[in-house]
Amino acid sequence: MDFLVENPKLTSMTYKDIKSGNIDELVTALSVNKTLKTLKIECYIGSYGAEKIASALEVNETITSLYLKDTGINDVAMDALAHALTINKSITLIDLSFNKITSLGFDKLVSALQVNDTVSSIFLQENVLSDYNSSAFTQYLEKTNSLTHLDLSWTLIDEALHDLMVALKKNTSITTLFLNGLMFEEQTIDSLVEVLQFNDTVKSIFLSRVFYFPMSLDKLTTALKRNTSLTSIDLSMNSIHGDQVEMVASVIRENRTITSLNLSGNPIGDAGAACLAEALEMNTTLTQLSIGLSSMSASGGGYLEQALKINKTLTCLNLGRMTTLGDDGADAISSALKVNDTISSIDLHECNIGASGFENLASALSINDGITEVCLGENYINAGIGPFAAALKVNRTIKSLKLDNNHIDDLGIDSLVCSMMENDTIQIVNLDKNSFGSEGARRLSTLLKVNNSITSVYLNNNNIDNEGIQYLADALKENCLVTTLEITGNPISALAHTSLDK
Repeated sequence: MDFLVENPKLTSMTYKDIKSGNIDELVTALSVNKTLKTLKIECYIGSYGAEKIASALEVNETITSLYLKDTGINDVAMDALAHALTINKSITLIDLSFNKITSLGFDKLVSALQVNDTVSSIFLQENVLSDYNSSAFTQYLEKTNSLTHLDLSWTLIDEALHDLMVALKKNTSITTLFLNGLMFEEQTIDSLVEVLQFNDTVKSIFLSRVFYFPMSLDKLTTALKRNTSLTSIDLSMNSIHGDQVEMVASVIRENRTITSLNLSGNPIGDAGAACLAEALEMNTTLTQLSIGLSSMSASGGGYLEQALKINKTLTCLNLGRMTTLGDDGADAISSALKVNDTISSIDLHECNIGASGFENLASALSINDGITEVCLGENYINAGIGPFAAALKVNRTIKSLKLDNNHIDDLGIDSLVCSMMENDTIQIVNLDKNSFGSEGARRLSTLLKVNNSITSVYLNNNNIDNEGIQYLADALKENCLVTTLEITGNPISALAHTSLDK
């Protein structure tokens, strides 16, 4: 860990594997390092490792963001970390998600937060916090002026939800609130509605997979119509059906502050799509809409087509995992994109799009001058790759192109490369999980030798062997722009990895 001590510029470090003997070296380095701002540990360190990290935090004065997600932290380790937080005055974000913290450890954390005024973001997703001391936590929430982001998703605090909502009515600092997976019943839904009516600081709220939600949707949407501070709301995976979507659509028509709405994973169907489309024609504030995985067919795509030809504010549209959309639905979206020049990001991954659909998308992208990000993974582009590749010759706005899991073979890669030789705007190319091998890698290497825009290439889980990796390694000797190349899951040897590292 000497580089942590000696490097005068290092500000961020991620550890995906820490050997048991190295944790002490890391702690020693953290105790003297004066530049590191972000520390991410993405492997098991257990109670011993967490206690050691805590001891370093007592003296470290530079780390502001600490990520300890799924690292095996238990209540004993939480006690040590909580003590460190009573001393440390630099940490503003701490992520303790997916650990083994129970109510005992949480109570220790709350006690520390009552004397700490620098921590502004706490992530506790999927810890077991049932039966915690709700009075101490609610008192903290009522008084804190520093906490802005709080994630209590899937923490089993259901019985204390009412007290939590009462505290949030009085809180004046939290702007982002994650409550996914909690068991909202009728009483707590009423309390949530009161929060939305009286709290004017919460800007983003996440309510995915909350129990009892569909039965109280009318109460929530009534509150949202009146709310003038919320800008982002996530209602994904809540069993909101087509006949209930009108309540959400009425919010889109009347609310003038919400800019981001996530309804993905709700079975809204074509009837729901029709309601949303009508509302979008009137709305002038919504910029991001996610309705993927929602049982919408080509007919629903037709409703959206008409709305997108009129709407001039939506910039990001996510229709991903809509396997019922198909070629006809993609054709409808393509027709809209020929007219709409405000959408900058479109997600159509896993929408069952084949040759016909890609041909129409290609026609749209040839003339559209607004889209910068295209996600088309998990479809069947190889059958229609010719026209799509031709569109890339003339398109000058797309910066991120995701074509993962599209059955693209060596010939398909050749078509893409020929077109991208004439494209100088694409920066990110994702070709994970396709069917090309070393010949495809050879063709990509010829592109990388002359391309002046690509910075990130993802080639994971293809059929590239040692020969193909050598082609790529040779190309990178001449290319100084590529900063990210991922090749995991290809049939290559350790020696081939070494040639790439060089």
